[in-house]
Amino acid sequence: MSTPDQRFRIAAADDMLARVGLGDERAFAALYDRGASLVHGLVRSILHDPALAEEFTGHVWVQVWHRAGGYAPEQGSAMAWILSLAHRLSAERVRTDPERVSGPRPAPAATPFQAVLLVYYRGLTLTQVGSALGVSRPEAAALIHAGLLNLRARPGLVGPNAATAHRTVLAPRTRAAHTPAPDPPVARAEEAGSGV
Repeated sequence: MSTPDQRFRIAAADDMLARVGLGDERAFAALYDRGASLVHGLVRSILHDPALAEEFTGHVWVQVWHRAGGYAPEQGSAMAWILSLAHRLSAERVRTDPERVSGPRPAPAATPFQAVLLVYYRGLTLTQVGSALGVSRPEAAALIHAGLLNLRARPGLVGPNAATAHRTVLAPRTRAAHTPAPDPPVARAEEAGSGV
């Protein structure tokens, strides 16, 4: 539940954004002071590049200035509107310029099932399992323990189903590590046409 002070600040921001829609520069400056760090944090979390995020945050605020006339308080708070705009613009930037926006992609979470398969079907040590899954040795041990407990609770994964699970979970990683990717069809067609 919000306090009267929080409701006042939300209403004040709503009023400021409405005034920005009418061209009020002082209201824009006050709104910027109130929300700049939130917008920058959101943009940086999407773009992953600090310099690009700094530059793009300025672009977002220019768009706030130009689009503020479309803000309707009954659809949500001013900060929600601004953050939604920042998110949409940042996501669009990622879609249109993926080469420039090259941040670390989160690794898929390691599962206990994968850990058990690595130990029993590939014969990896605890340290090797941790390295393969990108986790520490104690985390690998915990994953293996959890996986064994899960297997005990799901006996259908032992026997013929375990071999199927082995092929579906581990085979793509094995093929990718040892088999080069095929050339794209366009590259093969160009090579055939150029006589190379």
